[in-house]
Amino acid sequence: MAYKKNLPGILEKEDTKSVRILSDKGIQQAINLGLIKIKPSDDLKKNRKRIQPATLDVKLKKISVSKPINMDKYSQDVSSKRTTLQAGYISDVELTERISLTYPEFMRVAYEARSSVRRLGGFIPYQGKSFFSCGKNSRLKIGNFSSNNIHFKKEDRVAQLFFTVFPFQDHGAICSPNYEGIRNIAEKIRSLDMGRTISKNNHLKSLQEKGLMNISPKLKTYRGLIKVHASDKGYKIKKINEGLDFNKKGRYSEEELLEPIDISKGYKVKPSEHIIIETLEKFELSPHVGIRFWDNFPNQVSLKDKYFLDNLETYVLTDGWIDPGYNGGFSRQPKWVGKTVYPGDSIGFGQVFYFPKGVNVAYGNDKLGSQYQNNEKTKF
Repeated sequence: MAYKKNLPGILEKEDTKSVRILSDKGIQQAINLGLIKIKPSDDLKKNRKRIQPATLDVKLKKISVSKPINMDKYSQDVSSKRTTLQAGYISDVELTERISLTYPEFMRVAYEARSSVRRLGGFIPYQGKSFFSCGKNSRLKIGNFSSNNIHFKKEDRVAQLFFTVFPFQDHGAICSPNYEGIRNIAEKIRSLDMGRTISKNNHLKSLQEKGLMNISPKLKTYRGLIKVHASDKGYKIKKINEGLDFNKKGRYSEEELLEPIDISKGYKVKPSEHIIIETLEKFELSPHVGIRFWDNFPNQVSLKDKYFLDNLETYVLTDGWIDPGYNGGFSRQPKWVGKTVYPGDSIGFGQVFYFPKGVNVAYGNDKLGSQYQNNEKTKF
């Protein structure tokens, strides 16, 4: 992809309000400076694939079931294997490490399920904000929307962390008696390499015009977000009595795992039915652009929707990340029970992050073990 990095109108002046996330360079810088602390740190030093273009992969230690997605079910721990995501439940996942931030007023943690987990039915509730550290380990929550238990092994990489940065917090502390100390911290934070949100339609179009991203067949925007739309190709994951083995997902044939569904006249999403719909859009992203996807925005649903109470845990849902450097097709997994999806419907909204200096190692590089580069359709 040939592209121009000069983006007049986007970076003409410093924007102190837009959301920022660290790039791979920024994550490593923050670790080196002690702004992000990881204990124990041995594995991260040995396995550099865990630092992806703009996220940090985290590994599972054990799972405990917390509550069902559908509140009609009884809330009980039904897990006999402590590394199994139970079908229809939102589970607490304990990680192998404790990850903490030295200055949480300047930096926070958000997270997504890894693509390989999301495609099997995993999703992140509560907008990916339920990350916390307790004792020796950090924890987060992952839901399983499908009808199949998903079996993991200890130390499987299941989620990816974003480090959201607020580099201008010192501006509001100018009257503080400790202002000089706060400003010094802020300058250290501002030294990190990071990307910022692009939130205007004309700026998104500028990214496309400059060749920093190519969304085909046509870029469509909505309030500073990218819209993706349903094609006529859809599937649902079949019921597998013994559950799905995460580490053998590549061995399942398409016939074993997927059942085509006809959405030509609309298809209604059912409870515990994990469906996959290929989007009309395909993506070609430069190392300067990453996209985080969202579903079920408040303006899409109504409190009067008779299925509203069935969807409390998937309301305003974050659901997918496309790394800088990605090239290929895309799919969405609608989770609003009762929603009917037709070909051409908008089924996701992309929040675009622009990295002025690019990322250090873009998706598709052999160093990262990228699984989905240049795929035209969903792959497991």
